[in-house]
Amino acid sequence: MREQLILKISRWVVRTIELNKRQEHILQIVKDNGPITGENIAEKLNLTRATLRPDLAILTMAGYLDARPRVGYFYTGKSGNQLLSENLKKNPRQGLSVHSSRRP
Repeated sequence: MREQLILKISRWVVRTIELNKRQEHILQIVKDNGPITGENIAEKLNLTRATLRPDLAILTMAGYLDARPRVGYFYTGKSGNQLLSENLKKNPRQGLSVHSSRRP
């Protein structure tokens, strides 16, 4: 099953997109080897750290990964649906708006 990234575009619209293959591969590496540094992930993928930086930022901001200084990245164990559910619980007023057909 492909993971989906939940993007909150505004307080009225939620959109899902599928993770790309590299992002899925990064998740699998972190699941299997975490905690793991960005440098070690880059080595496993034969890429530079700079190339991975945007993907790691997306996965971290979306809540799939967490990062600790001098420790590395680790998998949070949460699916896209779990992350969306948590976001709606934290922001119930916005959660109601997400299901509204109104646009700003």
